Amino acid sequence: MTLPQSYLDLAEEIGEAAAVRLVQVRGGLDLYVPVRADPEHPLVQAMGEHATALIERRGGERICVPSCRTLHHRAMIRRMYDSGEPLGAIAQAVGLTQRHVRRLLADMGRADPRQLDLFSPPDTD
Repeated sequence: MTLPQSYLDLAEEIGEAAAVRLVQVRGGLDLYVPVRADPEHPLVQAMGEHATALIERRGGERICVPSCRTLHHRAMIRRMYDSGEPLGAIAQAVGLTQRHVRRLLADMGRADPRQLDLFSPPDTD
């Protein structure tokens, strides 16, 4: 899974660290970027030093901040699966169906080892 193009464009423009922080605090929302902001401005409070790059490059504009939700879900699913959480608990935690969680795990190369492959020749030990 690749990152959304809107995120890649944003990261190229304001830097990876600033883009990550922006997605963390405002992901999925429209955001008006002020032309200038003092240290008490909510954007500066939320992003810290990373707000500077955003204000310098996009000040006075309204931007749509990508959510990167799918990537967040995948990271959480991978972490929970690798720690031994049952699929039902994982599905509830990320708000997806178990079937979708299984599909995402398979895409990540983490298919259930108990699941048989119907197209492989049987073991003849």
